[in-house]
Amino acid sequence: MKRNLSVSLILMCALALFIGCSKSDSSPGQPDSAGGLTPPAGYPSKNVTVIVPFAAGGGTDLTGRGFLTTAEKYMKTKFLVTNVTGAGGWAGWQQSVADPADGYNMALITVNLFMPTTADITYKDFIPLATLSRYPTVFAVPQTSNINSVAGLIQEAKANPSKLRVAVAGLVNDIDYASAVKFAAQVDIKLNYVPYNGGAESIAAALGGNVDIVVCNTPEVAGRDDMRILAVWAEERLPSLKDIPTMREEGYDVVVTRFRSLAVPKGTPEPIIKYLVEVFRKTAVDPDWQKYADQIKAEPDYLDDVQTAAYMEEMAVKVAEAAKM
Repeated sequence: MKRNLSVSLILMCALALFIGCSKSDSSPGQPDSAGGLTPPAGYPSKNVTVIVPFAAGGGTDLTGRGFLTTAEKYMKTKFLVTNVTGAGGWAGWQQSVADPADGYNMALITVNLFMPTTADITYKDFIPLATLSRYPTVFAVPQTSNINSVAGLIQEAKANPSKLRVAVAGLVNDIDYASAVKFAAQVDIKLNYVPYNGGAESIAAALGGNVDIVVCNTPEVAGRDDMRILAVWAEERLPSLKDIPTMREEGYDVVVTRFRSLAVPKGTPEPIIKYLVEVFRKTAVDPDWQKYADQIKAEPDYLDDVQTAAYMEEMAVKVAEAAKM
């Protein structure tokens, strides 16, 4: 009996020694010690590149980086954000689709991907993983501006046709630009549109005196002491901006809902997709992400992969109608 006990102890010690000498990270196909998830065999073996198709420092960039930083708690790798700007987001999306669909390449998708275009890709070339936030576009001006309302904007534009410079995130395939043009036609004013690579550049241009008005989104400008929001392009007032009127309250039927979703190129292996969906599901309820999202006014509104796919089908119809000029 003592001999059998001794043999058992030796075997247990040998097993403990083997485990102790093994790699400290989770083995492929085994539960991830950080998030309790089971990654596919061999994945991930390197960092994941995430293309943000707008400039660094803008709302899409800040939201994506904050969410992915939190997601690293649940995945044994790093998410490396790469800003690929141009053509209202399309330069980045085309690069993402051209890169290997191997789980190490994903992109942040926004409403511009649904705009009519001559590009040979569409939103159907991506597989959605999660929606991080949904939020409206806004009209904003520097705090030093003499324009204090949408009515004031219209008055100034009528007094000085084509003089008011409006910063937008590109002129081609940009839903905000298309909506601003529709608004201008509705109230019979002429504006001078100036394209930039995102909200951060647009705001910098406004503060530098290079443009008068910025068309951007809520997370890019909310909470800034140096900018003033004239109106939100939403169905109703936002809880985070309850003192700011909607365009409809101002008397103009302008509603533009933007969103930020993470997606991988079509053809990415199904086991990897399922794993990433679960990683992001955990991230969405993580207190660190929620605190950060509140700080930057990201308007977090999580949708999983199935919900996001349905939402995208809905948006495809709405954007096609809104983009008619």
